[in-house]
Amino acid sequence: MKPRGRVGHGEKLRRNQAVMDFYADLAGKPRVERFAPEKREKPVHDPSTGRLERDVKSDIVHELRHHPKVAWFAEINSGEWVSDNRRIKGYYLHIPGEKQVSSGIADIIGQLKGGQFFAIEVKREIGGVVSDKQAAFISVVQEGGGRATVARSSKEVIQFLY
Repeated sequence: MKPRGRVGHGEKLRRNQAVMDFYADLAGKPRVERFAPEKREKPVHDPSTGRLERDVKSDIVHELRHHPKVAWFAEINSGEWVSDNRRIKGYYLHIPGEKQVSSGIADIIGQLKGGQFFAIEVKREIGGVVSDKQAAFISVVQEGGGRATVARSSKEVIQFLY
């Protein structure tokens, strides 16, 4: 019976590996492990380090959705990911005087109803460190007339918007 619906990415990788194994056997060559079938285990969260960045970001997004001063906003999830053992860059950030980079943009960017651009770099409640590229992006936004901040809670974002 033919499977219904869309074939998942993991299933495609397993099928490709099976085909590669078949042709390696035909040619008398050793098997090449191109795709890693095992999944990484997620680290266990230590509550003493405070809430995770993703949880803080979720609260901030909820606040921004309902905030009367926000015209629009976008979540920037990643600048780079791996697909079929290749690195794919999601964007290039151009900062004057710096080389172009594919990281450093704030986690949330948007515009207030008055037209002012804003950027929010989200960090975990305890121990979140801002990288040099992120600090450079924040300063460029502020120098350009926009508003930018590092937030560790939704309360900090509410204060930032007022």
